[in-house]
Amino acid sequence: MDRDVIIAVIIAVFGTALVGSFYFGDSPSPATASPAIDPMQQVYAPNDIRYAIQQKELKERERARKRKVVQSSSPSPAPEDGDAADHGVTDHPSVTDHAPVGEPDIE
Repeated sequence: MDRDVIIAVIIAVFGTALVGSFYFGDSPSPATASPAIDPMQQVYAPNDIRYAIQQKELKERERARKRKVVQSSSPSPAPEDGDAADHGVTDHPSVTDHAPVGEPDIE
């Protein structure tokens, strides 16, 4: 009797694993899978809390793109002898050169 119960439990486990692998094993095919939503193309409704943030980001991107077009269309000044040796190096330290901001070290 105990052997019959153990065999029934083993068969039930294997059957459950087989059915589970049938339903959950494979990833969905590209035809049935929903397309990935591009966050840049997703538009929120005006009553959504994220709408104002999205509109602000769109305006900033548009301004940056306009600045980029204006900068690239204007002729750059011809480099002088001193500027040619610099290759864009300035006296100002870069943002990454600064020490990290946070709590001071405990001595």
